[in-house]
Amino acid sequence: MKRYWKLIILTAAVILILGLFYTKTGTANDNGPSFTIKKIQGNEEEISNILLDANYHQSRTAGSGHSLQISAEGTKYFNEQSIAEQLFGFGWDRQIERWQKEYRSYMRGKWPSLSSFFENGKFLAYADVNYNFTGPIGSSRDFTFDIDILHKETGGRVKRETEVPNRNQYYSMSVENVQVTDNVLKVFTSNQVEHQGNHEIEIHVYTFDIQTGELLDDKIIIEEKESLDANQWAEIMILNKHEHIGEEEYVLAKVLNVEHVQDAENSGDYVEQVQQLYFVSYNVETGEIKQFEIPEIKPFAAAGISPIPDKAQISGSTVYFAIFTTDGIDVYSYSLETNSLQGSQKVPLEKSFSDSPVIKVAHERIYIVEWINKRDTDKSIIVADVESGEIVYSGRIELQEPEAHSGEYELYIHDIIFN
Repeated sequence: MKRYWKLIILTAAVILILGLFYTKTGTANDNGPSFTIKKIQGNEEEISNILLDANYHQSRTAGSGHSLQISAEGTKYFNEQSIAEQLFGFGWDRQIERWQKEYRSYMRGKWPSLSSFFENGKFLAYADVNYNFTGPIGSSRDFTFDIDILHKETGGRVKRETEVPNRNQYYSMSVENVQVTDNVLKVFTSNQVEHQGNHEIEIHVYTFDIQTGELLDDKIIIEEKESLDANQWAEIMILNKHEHIGEEEYVLAKVLNVEHVQDAENSGDYVEQVQQLYFVSYNVETGEIKQFEIPEIKPFAAAGISPIPDKAQISGSTVYFAIFTTDGIDVYSYSLETNSLQGSQKVPLEKSFSDSPVIKVAHERIYIVEWINKRDTDKSIIVADVESGEIVYSGRIELQEPEAHSGEYELYIHDIIFN
């Protein structure tokens, strides 16, 4: 028996951890009131798939904030979530849990990041980057790809670990998007390279054979070619949504170069000034790369009004950009096939909305949510069609039991999550 005591303790610990992982960590009694989204007009189906990430404060009680999620079904506070939800995000289990139920063996040991997955009728594919330090912490790392492709019809799997080409020159790597086309797996990554004391970003696409998992090609889509001064910085990122795990025609990235300059008109304070803003599209099927600018949105970027990344959506070969203005939301549609502006629409906003609502573009819709809501807030949420600008839903966030909570409150909306 003594020979097995370590195994018994380890097994008991695993059972305890798994139990805690899927159990709730609090009760509703520990939290504030419940909220719901009440329709003013339109189709309630328009908000059936959204969660509002929020923080609740009682105005009369300093420091009494509670993190919560609000949906059409009601409220869920942070300490009512499972440990899994707290660790990986509230919406993590919508896709991940479905795969865990349908493909239990395949999903074992995989990090639950949607950007690492691809799914269509034939394949469920996963790509991640593992690394080991090859020296002191903060020095170069040894990166390897973890590729796992499930053929749904046969149940067969192609699982392979492959060294990342030139892996020792990278400081960090992350998988941003995974696609399958023409019997190849394409993995899009953001690679951080240390150069002359600066960390520079490269966007790569690695191509793997779908039948063998063999690495066929490594192509750089974007790289920083010019060194930046101490008062300059660059932001390079892929704009495709992580929650979209199916086929896409294009992968789109933006490159934003910003400089801190002294504003002579405002007491010499330093402000951020956009020096360059352009986009790079990658055709998933053909591999064609195009670099382009959109003159219509450059003035907004120069004024510090960013239409990206949450305010952009790629639908087929069209990308939509949403920009907040003084009289509403301007939505621009741009063709990635012809590299031309297709048109623009305006979504009008009532004066009750503040000058900084939460805006997201997804599912051919633009979602606009007032970032601070109080008891007397008239309208909290608007959903509009990105092509026509037509408002298809409007509603407000309100208490479910207002008579039980007579005091004033403030509800801060941080993000819109799609489940």
